[in-house]
Amino acid sequence: MINKDTILNADIMEVLPQIPDGTFDCVISDPPYQFEAHGRGFSGKRTIYKEMAQWTNMDNDWYNEDILKEYVRICKFPNVFLFGGKRDVYKMLKFAAENNLEYWIIPVCKKAPAPFTNNTWLTSEFAVHIVDRRLDYTKEYNLKIPYFIVGGQKTTGHPNEKDLPMVKRIVANITKEGDFVFDGFMGSGTTALACQSLKRHFFGCEINKDYYDKALKRLDDESRQGELF
Repeated sequence: MINKDTILNADIMEVLPQIPDGTFDCVISDPPYQFEAHGRGFSGKRTIYKEMAQWTNMDNDWYNEDILKEYVRICKFPNVFLFGGKRDVYKMLKFAAENNLEYWIIPVCKKAPAPFTNNTWLTSEFAVHIVDRRLDYTKEYNLKIPYFIVGGQKTTGHPNEKDLPMVKRIVANITKEGDFVFDGFMGSGTTALACQSLKRHFFGCEINKDYYDKALKRLDDESRQGELF
């Protein structure tokens, strides 16, 4: 049973097959991905998110065609927004091209990136929006700028916590009030929090119990704060 405004402490691979076709207006997801660094003192490549590797298999390919097809299947029409590393972008673009879908590549630039660089560009992350022509974006100009500059304070201890203002901007641009959003890698609940504050419905899951509990607390704290005003 897919109830609106619900999150589960569960594995996405157990949840996805139970979701009926065309349930959601949008999928926003931030799967575990490898963030590579190069520079003096490093031999070749290094995976940065070591804490994340303690509770998820970093060798899983969360951008393979089968999973991307599932994201499209559970949408009313294709409207999928994913974060990833540079090696994941190609897979997402290939999927979009082969399925005649539009895509946008959006760099996520940090104000103070880690200085792991030598004879190369400073490391960036990326977001890719896979969509078809039926999506009606917001009319607000500032939400459409095709890059993010982030550098907000981390509050949850999650190794890949996303800035809440950035996620709110995404939700506000590609969904409408009352829309139903899915996030299968909720982490500490940033997408759910953005949806709650912007009056979107959400359904999601998070496999790690500690971060699931943090997500519940953040949502509860936000609700209580809203009741004060």
